[in-house]
Amino acid sequence: MKFLNQRVTRITIEGTNICALKCPACARQKIEGNKYLHDLNNKQSLSLNFFQTHFNQELAKEDIELLFSGNYGDIIYHPDFLSIMEYLKEAGFRLHIETNGSNKPTSWWNKLAQILTVNDQITFSIDGLDKSNGVYRINSNFKSIIDGIKVMTPVTKVNWKFIVFSHNEHEVEQAKDFAKELGVHTFKINKSGRFRKKDELKPKNPDWIGVKTQNKTIIREALRTRNILNYIRPIPSKKSITKSKHDIKVLKRCETGTSLFLSNDGYLYPCCASRDIKKGSWFLNYREEWNLNKKSFNEIITSNIWDKLLKSINNAKKCPEECLRYCGVSKEFLDKFGDNPRYIDEQDNITFNLNEVKK
Repeated sequence: MKFLNQRVTRITIEGTNICALKCPACARQKIEGNKYLHDLNNKQSLSLNFFQTHFNQELAKEDIELLFSGNYGDIIYHPDFLSIMEYLKEAGFRLHIETNGSNKPTSWWNKLAQILTVNDQITFSIDGLDKSNGVYRINSNFKSIIDGIKVMTPVTKVNWKFIVFSHNEHEVEQAKDFAKELGVHTFKINKSGRFRKKDELKPKNPDWIGVKTQNKTIIREALRTRNILNYIRPIPSKKSITKSKHDIKVLKRCETGTSLFLSNDGYLYPCCASRDIKKGSWFLNYREEWNLNKKSFNEIITSNIWDKLLKSINNAKKCPEECLRYCGVSKEFLDKFGDNPRYIDEQDNITFNLNEVKK
């Protein structure tokens, strides 16, 4: 299966908008009153029948990883989660579950352990140790998370993702040692790029602040003032660059083969950022073009609507705001890190291999 001439190797799925946590910087806490997104009080999840209809054995043969990670929900709180995972494994899919991992009993984890294999993986998002994890991940339960890790490490690959904040930056090494002791296979340090100038959550040590933070500051300013000078390499004249501090190029992450995003209401977006629609959005205007409730995978990914999107992305002044916000990069950032999206993402993520996965 190809999307924008690239083989699709991963589809990210937000199977539900249900979550038990109230993380301050999460999109869930910022969309109140946005009628163009589903009301989070209205719990909505993709049904087992939906997966049986669209995710069959033929699609599984394409060797596409299904990553369950959402903008608004945590898949383990889906009411039919275990049944869906069981079906997808029987169909032959590789699964990657990203979760905070809280508030599930050991008996529930034992059932999941019988479904997943060494070819799958589960990432626990844990930002600190017992007391510090709950500072940002409000309503999380550290003990239940650790119970889940202990059950899952013998049967599948387990990752610990650690976002560095001011309240946990002193615990990074201790958390990594604890993860190794638990049998966790990889420990992933994430340097957030969301911090603003006066942010209490921002680490005091600048080494723990994502390099994308500076770029996002410029992009936010460009969106606020709309003072954008389209920036496309090669640069015809260095003088033309210095006239504006908002020289921006939009990288096409949608062309990587890993960007497709399936929302909890059944829409197949080109990426997770395009799911955050609002009034006047390009993605709102064409939303029904990628309604998987009414169309097939093939109909959506081969639609000529994507030609219009790519054409608009070539001009930072005219591209959809979501593309500029998520994929826009400033001249300064490009000069330092280049224009390879994967390389840029790697700057803010450090991975340590702690234990081998038992085959």
